[in-house]
Amino acid sequence: MRALIIEDDSAQAALSLAALNRIDCLCEVADNGEDGLELLKTKCFDLAIIDVVLPRMDGLSVIRQAREAGIDTPIIVLSAKGSPDDFVDGYAANADMYIAKPCVMEVLQGHVKALMRRIVRMSAGDVICHAGISLNRRTKQVVKDGCDIPLSVYEFNLLELLLSNHGTFITYERIKKEVWSGRPSVTVHNLQQSVEGLRFKLGDRDKSNPIIYNKRGVGYVIR
Repeated sequence: MRALIIEDDSAQAALSLAALNRIDCLCEVADNGEDGLELLKTKCFDLAIIDVVLPRMDGLSVIRQAREAGIDTPIIVLSAKGSPDDFVDGYAANADMYIAKPCVMEVLQGHVKALMRRIVRMSAGDVICHAGISLNRRTKQVVKDGCDIPLSVYEFNLLELLLSNHGTFITYERIKKEVWSGRPSVTVHNLQQSVEGLRFKLGDRDKSNPIIYNKRGVGYVIR
């Protein structure tokens, strides 16, 4: 993932850069609004983090002009201006998220991940098709080889998570967090039972080439 940080405070820029690097973001930094806007217009970024108070052009003007130019890069405002009116102004400028400083970097990382997940879900459309399975997010219908597959809410959410990330192992902790909202009462054994129930309903009985593959100690994947 490529990110742009527009921040004139070098210490804050370094903190944001380190936080994003830890979640595998390649970053560029601009220390003023004009240079930041030019980068947004001339390069492709998956995310921009923009301060409001900037030299040469304020952050909200950067966002407005970027949107007017048709740039739909997801934008997080990270600013010391944290009154309710400031939040309203940020969202009115078409920022996707507004975070007040000071912000613990782990919190920033969490916001970035949440925004990226939301963008992926919004851009993915209603229907996911893979491995002979068709999942419709809107109607909650699942079809396998032309047959309707009735699933529980948790089974559906689990299948959606795996299909949306096919080819990537999903850890037990992420499954627990996104399917069961991180409930502490849900154990790895509960998760394994849900996966086995889902496998049964999908007719996933070929042990040599399963649809849902498990790597012990890592997680599950649909390849």
